[in-house]
Amino acid sequence: MTSIALSPIAALWGIVGANTHGTREMGAVLQHRGCNVAMEERPTFSFGARHSAQIAPIAVDDDIAVVYSGFPFVVDEETRMPRYLSAEGIRTEYVRLGLDFFRVLCGHYAIAVYSRNYHRLILVRDAFGAQSLSWVASNDNFAFSTEYKALLSLPWVNRSLDHDAARRFVHDGWAPAGRTFLRQVSMVLPGSLLIWQNGNVERIHLREGLCDRRPPFKSVSVAQVNSAVRETIGWHANDFAPRYGVMLSSGVDSAVIAATLRRIRGDTEVHTFTVGYGHDDPEIIGASATASLLGTHHHEIIVQPDALTTLLKDTIIAVDNPGGYDEFPCLYALHQTARNFVDIIFSGNAADTLFAGMPYHQPLLATDGAIHRRLCKDLTGRDERLAAQELLAGRHGLSFRMPYAERILTDLALEIPDFQKLSHANNKIIFREAARQILPDEITMRPKRIQHLRYDNDMWSWLAERVDWIRSNSILSKHSLEVLERIVMLPSGTAELTEESFKTAWNLVSLATWASIYLDGSHQLELVTFDITIDIDRR
Repeated sequence: MTSIALSPIAALWGIVGANTHGTREMGAVLQHRGCNVAMEERPTFSFGARHSAQIAPIAVDDDIAVVYSGFPFVVDEETRMPRYLSAEGIRTEYVRLGLDFFRVLCGHYAIAVYSRNYHRLILVRDAFGAQSLSWVASNDNFAFSTEYKALLSLPWVNRSLDHDAARRFVHDGWAPAGRTFLRQVSMVLPGSLLIWQNGNVERIHLREGLCDRRPPFKSVSVAQVNSAVRETIGWHANDFAPRYGVMLSSGVDSAVIAATLRRIRGDTEVHTFTVGYGHDDPEIIGASATASLLGTHHHEIIVQPDALTTLLKDTIIAVDNPGGYDEFPCLYALHQTARNFVDIIFSGNAADTLFAGMPYHQPLLATDGAIHRRLCKDLTGRDERLAAQELLAGRHGLSFRMPYAERILTDLALEIPDFQKLSHANNKIIFREAARQILPDEITMRPKRIQHLRYDNDMWSWLAERVDWIRSNSILSKHSLEVLERIVMLPSGTAELTEESFKTAWNLVSLATWASIYLDGSHQLELVTFDITIDIDRR
């Protein structure tokens, strides 16, 4: 490891243009993101960031201004050591390399770079979009923020509903990539640059042409995968005096992270957290067995439907756009517990995408190269589901780490042929083989489970009560979405509550809850209050 510790920046925001007033109000909305505030206010731009460590998240010279969130770094090709970048480091590398700098950048990050000489703003996100970055533009101004609720504090930002995005969410479970439920507010796409200059917006994907690559056919060694996984977890675990936690499922991905942390940071206690519907939940049972084998300090969080009304509201306030079905309120409850024990929380997300562990991969076996092409598609057209997990953790002051969503590991996954990832008998073949170097087969060969609550009488009753709330209060009809109410017909009994009918009803309830908060203002958006320290430079 390097002697320089990883020190993430929790949130960023800013305005560029003729009227830069409002950044203090934006920062106040993000007070849950850290006690310390750094701001830079100049005539044509105003930047802000929240952080909990003594590090400068903003850098300015005679032309270039930089603000960032997350933990961007570069890797020395000879030593394989990471160099974590400050705002000044980002500015220096950008001046040296230009836009090509972002193609070699590692870590989870969202970055804004503004040139006063050219009146040009560049926004960029990491490849998987682990750090959220929303934006809004008018004729004269452009504003951006980690969470789009901060943009809503600006008087020139309206809350006009994007009806098409809302309808597609009810059917698909996610807002379309790059969009929110608000017509004026957009997202910088994961793995992309957005350039704003003279009122025009240009988008450049950092992996342009990826889908044109031919599928690989040469085998990759298990040792390569094992080394890359250990390396990336290490790069995400280079903190001074950390308190580490892992979101532990019953499967292999998170178990590899927990086991690796135990090995490389043997001086640090590792906590693990699992959420489920009861002590007979297979996720709870499997994760408990894993935790016992690994010797972690394990915590179980049980969520029942009677807690969902409050949890869903709080979850939507955390992530802005809803999604993730019942998994996200469960994760909110997990983070709510985890913040009492840890500062940093690891997730095993993205391994299934890289190594073909999802149910949708199995039918692709029939076509040569189809799994590789699906990975290329996933890497160039991502939505906000991974960023939402960072937002859930950030709502509780936790630093979120997702090492499988690292650029260098992604590059390796693109070199692995389909036959090393998936067969009719097993998935994530080469990843499981690598995991056997540090875990017993009892863990490495467990099948993947999708975490969800029971679709039982209690869930049916909760959904029925929420659908009745929507209709009796005209929650959706007042926003010209009454057509969506008619597509949700809950079955007469729980025996008919299928996964499909549950998801449609859940999405309708989520959309209505979002509308009651963001359009009708029925719930406070700022839940957490900190004593803050503000450093402002107005030169």
